[in-house]
Amino acid sequence: KWNPGDDAMLYANVSRGYKGGSYPLTGASNYYQLRPILQETLRAYEAGFKTALLDRRLQLSGAIFHYDYSDKQIRGKAIQPETGAAVAALVAIPKARVTGAEFQATARPVDGLNLGVDATYADSRIKGRWTNYDFYGALGEFGGEAIPYSAKWSVSGRTDYEFAAFNGWKGALGANLRYQSSSSAGLGEQAVSRLPAFTTLDVRASLGTEDDRLSLAVWGRNVTNEYYWNNTIVILGAIARYAAPPAT
Repeated sequence: KWNPGDDAMLYANVSRGYKGGSYPLTGASNYYQLRPILQETLRAYEAGFKTALLDRRLQLSGAIFHYDYSDKQIRGKAIQPETGAAVAALVAIPKARVTGAEFQATARPVDGLNLGVDATYADSRIKGRWTNYDFYGALGEFGGEAIPYSAKWSVSGRTDYEFAAFNGWKGALGANLRYQSSSSAGLGEQAVSRLPAFTTLDVRASLGTEDDRLSLAVWGRNVTNEYYWNNTIVILGAIARYAAPPAT
């Protein structure tokens, strides 16, 4: 790392990590679905910056990254020897990569008010040739496809405001807005396996004593009642979609 000034830093690093060989967590109908798979290996490259401006009322950070995976573990399918049917199983992609960038900004324009935004872009790809089974269980070649469940964009904004309410008490208001782009719940990138993009809004308010010994709070999650799915799977030939929680 390098510090060009008191409030700035540039850095770069290369690291290597591992995810142990594993057994799948799945409802299995056959022993073949519970076979263990190899250890996952990751080599990560990252370079970025951190800086504080305007008497530290504005903080910025950003980075670019490239991840190289070997034997990346994902939920895929395997052939059940007795029936020849494709069933859910943990499988390993021999070679895959993720390339992207992230940015974060936090601002305190006036006392008590904090604003922030975070954004991540990640482009994932299966490298080389790799044969497995698509969302419906058909044999296919998936080299060059995105890794399932990997959205390209994730952006969130947040705001918090704390203020003096009355003698010995303080109030706080806050909100979080989050956007995530679409992804696929299975290999083959078929329309039926698509997980649509979504945007959610959370809000909160609290009243408490200045010594933080007592506080009362109310909150709302997904207050716009955005309807979206966390997952899509095939169960005995039927499409099942797992909806995210509604307004709470």
